[in-house]
Formats: sequence, C-alpha cells, structure tokens
Amino acid sequence: MLEPTAAPGTLTRRVGSPGIELFDSLEPLRKDWARLAAASGNIFATWDWNELWWRHYGRGRKPRVAASRHEDGEIDAIVPLFHWSS
Repeated sequence: MLEPTAAPGTLTRRVGSPGIELFDSLEPLRKDWARLAAASGNIFATWDWNELWWRHYGRGRKPRVAASRHEDGEIDAIVPLFHWSS
C-alpha cells in the first residue's frame, strides 16, 4: 500500500520533475509560446492564434494560463485555460 506523502489536495513535486506556474495573461509567455509553436509546426499552437481566439471568444473571462517549467527554468508546455466561476 502506498503511503501519502502530502495532505490530500496538496501539490507536491519530485526533484527533477517539472513545476506548474499559473499566469493571468497570455503576454508573459509570448516568447516561450513562439518557440514551442515553431517546434510543433502547428498554427493553432501559436501565441498569435491563441491571443486572437481569446480576444474574440474570452467574453470578459479571466485567463489562467498554465506553464510547465523545468528546474533549469525552460518552459516546455503551455496550456491556455480560463477562470469560469468562483
């Protein structure tokens, strides 16, 4: 049986595993987003497409963008989300 290492609902991180950061805007991730989109070759993964989509369909909601960052500081994944309710 596995023993819990933290209280339920608590996020923990193993050494060497990526950390997750949340952002309230797309703008701070623009440079990393462009780098990741270029590597993917997917137009829908670009910062420009996501910003345009958000501007037209965000409907005044608060964006919450999750980014996975390794201990070396490099972002390796970005997931655009939004705050639906409180």
